[in-house]
Amino acid sequence: VDKRKHSGEVEVADDYRIHVKQAMLIAALEIDLLDLKTGHSKDPTTGLPRSADSIKDTERFMNQKLNGFKDGSAVVPMRRQGVGHMGRVGIRATKHVMMKRSQKMGMVKTRYFTIDSGYLKVFKNNRPTTKP
Repeated sequence: VDKRKHSGEVEVADDYRIHVKQAMLIAALEIDLLDLKTGHSKDPTTGLPRSADSIKDTERFMNQKLNGFKDGSAVVPMRRQGVGHMGRVGIRATKHVMMKRSQKMGMVKTRYFTIDSGYLKVFKNNRPTTKP
């Protein structure tokens, strides 16, 4: 059972991610608008400089989008990622070798490890079903 689900930390983390992405989208739109106003923007389909009508239409659309992000009425697109998945299902992370040496007796033990989402997981053997 995940203790964070009961304490409300998940909702706070999701809100934080949404606000950060919203701020990044606002900054990106402002940069695109600046490019339009200075004439450094090219049409993505043709690769040629935009016409005056195309610049006005694109600028109007971007301003509507920007105002929607600023007042909170626009939906911020978020992509959900599963917790604990290593990408495609059925592919296991490769285990790397780690040698442990006892300080008193000098014995050497072989351990295997993976790094999953920033966490070090140590295994006693290299079998695919071994638990950390």
